[in-house]
Amino acid sequence: DPVNLTNNGENWEDYHPAWSPDGEAIAFYRGGSLFGEDPEGGPAGLWVMDADGEDQRLVTAFEPFGVFDAPAWSPNGRYLAYVTGIEEEQDVWVVPVGDGEPVNVSNLPGEKRAISWSPDSKALIFTNDDEEDELSVYIALPDGSDTHPLLSEGRYGYGDWSP
Repeated sequence: DPVNLTNNGENWEDYHPAWSPDGEAIAFYRGGSLFGEDPEGGPAGLWVMDADGEDQRLVTAFEPFGVFDAPAWSPNGRYLAYVTGIEEEQDVWVVPVGDGEPVNVSNLPGEKRAISWSPDSKALIFTNDDEEDELSVYIALPDGSDTHPLLSEGRYGYGDWSP
């Protein structure tokens, strides 16, 4: 039987869940109908909870307008990567699950999609659809120190790490 793990009243919607690699936790977005206010159960942003719905905790607060995909856990379970923004103003962010500040690892114009982590959690790739409607695969380090196209110019598409 289905079990409702998040029931925070009419002011909140929880969506785009993603299981942690060890199956112990679920990451999800919480958005609210009372923007600018902080009613019980908030604020809006990226949240994590235990697999049974207990211990719901905020990872980072933001208004998740333009969030279209579930967050992506790093294989070691230490980081979450997510895309937020609207159209060409989207960015890929990486945040430590435990404690820390989000880091913008993309910082380039375009719509971002298809985040995929390397098996060792040391890098991630994502697709950027730029203003010329070209899909480019980028590779980034989780600390944002090195982001660059993965493939040579003229090559484009979506990528995914193999296990």
